[in-house]
Amino acid sequence: MTTTETTAAAEGADVADHVPDDAGNLVIEVQPCASWCEASPERHAMEHPADRACWSDWKTLKLSRHQPVQLSRQGPNAWGYDWLTVNTSHHPDDAEAEVGVHILESDAEIRLTIAEARQLAAYLTQHADLAEQGRR
Repeated sequence: MTTTETTAAAEGADVADHVPDDAGNLVIEVQPCASWCEASPERHAMEHPADRACWSDWKTLKLSRHQPVQLSRQGPNAWGYDWLTVNTSHHPDDAEAEVGVHILESDAEIRLTIAEARQLAAYLTQHADLAEQGRR
C-alpha cells in the first residue's frame, strides 16, 4: 500500500518524479516505513518523499581474532579491535530491503539481498559447526 503527498511541501523537487492527479496537482507515491525502521518521523519530515530510506538498528560484533587496528580516534585509546556491524536498510529505488555488513574502522562493506544474507547465514552456521566438531 502506498500513500501520496502533494509536492507543495517539496519545493524544488524533480518534476520527473511526480505524476499529476485528477485535479492537476503533482503528487508522488510514498512507500510506508517498514515495521523495523529506526528513522524518526522528524527525520523523514526533512526528506523528500522519494528519498525516504528505512534502516534498522545496528548489531555489532567485536573482531577479537584480528590484530589491533588504528582506530578513528586519537590519544591513548587510538588502538583497539575492529567491529563488524550488520543492519538492514531499504532505499526507495530498491525493490527489496538489503542486509549490510560493515567493518567499522575500514571502508569495507558488502550489501546483500535477502536470499544472499540467508545463504551466508547458512554457510556461517555450517562452518561454525565444523569448527566446533574439530575441538572435540
